Amino acid sequence: HDQLLKHVEDITAKLKVLTENMGNVFEYHQALGLLPGSEVEQQALMYKKQQSLNEMKKLLPLKNVYASLFSTGLHLQKSLLKVRHMEGFFEQYNTVRVQPNES
Repeated sequence: HDQLLKHVEDITAKLKVLTENMGNVFEYHQALGLLPGSEVEQQALMYKKQQSLNEMKKLLPLKNVYASLFSTGLHLQKSLLKVRHMEGFFEQYNTVRVQPNES
């Protein structure tokens, strides 16, 4: 009897999680316009999509700025690695150059 009750509770808990997840899926589909909604909701959704598109168009120049900053950052990192390599080279050179004089 206890096992049956536990099994029913487990099924109920799983169904609750499934219901919540399906609710999220339906909201997502409705936001994409895949599910029919009321006419007002559809108009609001179309207006929201248009605003999103307009905002995206405004941000496109920023994309070029971000790309430029990224490539500049990569160039800076590469330059710093070269400087670090050169420092290591000169340290080795000075070590080799000083050792024969000590003998």
